[in-house]
Amino acid sequence: MSLEAVAEPQIRSLVQQDLKQSGFEMTTSALNLLIQRTGSNLSLIMNELPKLKLASEDTRQIDDQIVGELVTKSLDQNVFDLVNDVMGKRIGAALNLYRQLILTKEEPLKINAVLVSQFRLLIQTKILTKNGYSQGTIASTLKVHPYRVKLALQSIRHLQLQHLRRAYLGLIQIERSLKSTSQDPMMLFELFMLKYLDQVA
Repeated sequence: MSLEAVAEPQIRSLVQQDLKQSGFEMTTSALNLLIQRTGSNLSLIMNELPKLKLASEDTRQIDDQIVGELVTKSLDQNVFDLVNDVMGKRIGAALNLYRQLILTKEEPLKINAVLVSQFRLLIQTKILTKNGYSQGTIASTLKVHPYRVKLALQSIRHLQLQHLRRAYLGLIQIERSLKSTSQDPMMLFELFMLKYLDQVA
């Protein structure tokens, strides 16, 4: 099993064990934030721990503030937030986050590919949930990390399948445009948002 595929409860146990052995403590909310920001990837988490320990050397207590300041969000986590902004019809927040990703030199095609992947997961999770599949069964059926399915299940509670499909198709269109034209990615995403909001209004 790869370090990326370790289940969340086991990750929590391993992190707490590591901290205890070195005389540190981490609040539950700080650990939640660490798992969230790293996408529940154990190797990323273990890479972050020395930095967090160094920053809390005086108190030996790692809290939300330290994690928030030192652990940057992964592209997957940023895209997860972006998906929620799109589906929540928060156009300003979505455009700002997309702009930030472009400014940090993320490739537009890569951002779009992760967006497409996330919407595909939401659609599949929605369909499988309707058919009575559990979180664990969905994860093994789709061959994705259980933590991603957990987040997907949280996201789809208030979302309609037809809206997810419209967003997914709109992103496929952006992908075609990015590959075949030299149009500005920011403008393409803004047009996508406006068209999506018009369709689901």
